[in-house]
Amino acid sequence: MTLLLLPHLRASTQTGFEAHFTLLYNVGLAYYRGGLLQECATVCEQEKSKMQKELGLRHPDTPTSMNNLARKYSDLGQHGDALKLERQVLELRIQILCEDHPSTFVSLYNLATTYSGLGQYSDALTLEKRVVALRRQTMGEEHTDTLRSMHNLACTYSDLGQHMEALKLGEQIILSSMNTVAGTYSDLGRHKDALELNERTLTLRRSVLGPDHMDTAVSSRSVEDLCNRMASEKRRRKLGKLKRLLNYFS
Repeated sequence: MTLLLLPHLRASTQTGFEAHFTLLYNVGLAYYRGGLLQECATVCEQEKSKMQKELGLRHPDTPTSMNNLARKYSDLGQHGDALKLERQVLELRIQILCEDHPSTFVSLYNLATTYSGLGQYSDALTLEKRVVALRRQTMGEEHTDTLRSMHNLACTYSDLGQHMEALKLGEQIILSSMNTVAGTYSDLGRHKDALELNERTLTLRRSVLGPDHMDTAVSSRSVEDLCNRMASEKRRRKLGKLKRLLNYFS
């Protein structure tokens, strides 16, 4: 495969800067899909070096190429090399994009995963707490990415033997998921199913989080609002029937 691809790489230098990077990416992808991980990493190293030289470290595409290479190092089991790059990528993305940018979240997650792969669970825990806090702040408690981050954090708590902390997070994930499903039932007009699930969520939140917790108050309002909506719709249906009867006899 290398002999087949090299002529294209040489030719690409004659077609411009962007074309060369595109071809490097495609060659690396072909190697990766073919299971040739070392060859893929070599191409990614070339791409990273050229990005840094031509665009500079602070161009958004440069950290992306560094991140791609770090992932290939991880695939090859070179976690030390991956760790070094991922630290650089995280620092650059915070500087260039800010901490609550989606790409920065990816870097935090990748670095935490590498720490876990090296058995450095305390370092992974610190980063995963940051990710959960940021995603709760920017996306909300019940967003799928927030729940996924909470799951990763719970797994790291378990790796550290902090099983009660893992259990608390697991319960929060279940409660948030139940609340999301209840909202979907309501959107579909299945208000009875939504009310049943909201009531179960409220009972569990009172038990797990306490009656004064903010999420318990949210569940209480959800139950109240849904009951009011169902009562209003019931009255509307009765009025509709009455109008039809009056029209029939008029």
